[in-house]
Amino acid sequence: MNKIMGKTEASLEQMVQFLKEKAPAAPENIAQYYYVIGELEEVRADVALAQALHETGYFRYGGDVKPEQNNFCGLGATGGGNPGHSFNSVLEGVLAQIQHLKGYAAAEPPITKLIDPRYKYINPLGKAPHVEELAGKWAVPGYSRSKYNSLEEAMKAEDAYGHQIMKKVELIKQIKVDKKSNTK
Repeated sequence: MNKIMGKTEASLEQMVQFLKEKAPAAPENIAQYYYVIGELEEVRADVALAQALHETGYFRYGGDVKPEQNNFCGLGATGGGNPGHSFNSVLEGVLAQIQHLKGYAAAEPPITKLIDPRYKYINPLGKAPHVEELAGKWAVPGYSRSKYNSLEEAMKAEDAYGHQIMKKVELIKQIKVDKKSNTK
């Protein structure tokens, strides 16, 4: 099981390079925002970025949430045309996502000013300290109904929501970066 809280395993350079190669539509500087805010809140930035990649289809969108909402994790988007919450900037969207992840992973409140409009609904705080535990809690049902009959079946196959996020984290960590590379 992989913890949501803790030190980011991918480097900032790997995150930036991954976005350049695999998600060129990602907002400028978003990797830096994940890295800095993740470090402040002690939430793994690579996990948060991988979740955003998963939720936005590598920043191509196509669902109820639109790019201009700066909602990178589907906060409040429940399907059926409900677009969920909007944030004023990329920075605010990243901050809200990391605060929400922290609420799922830890009982301690965010140290940054709370802007996550759904934080108050996380009960209990700290109910999913591991990425794999987000299935069925953050993401409902948390698995592909066309592939599996139950969350338990998807968990056993290591193909539930959290597993899909961790597969993206591993892809980010595999990126080779030139030590002289630019992180812009």
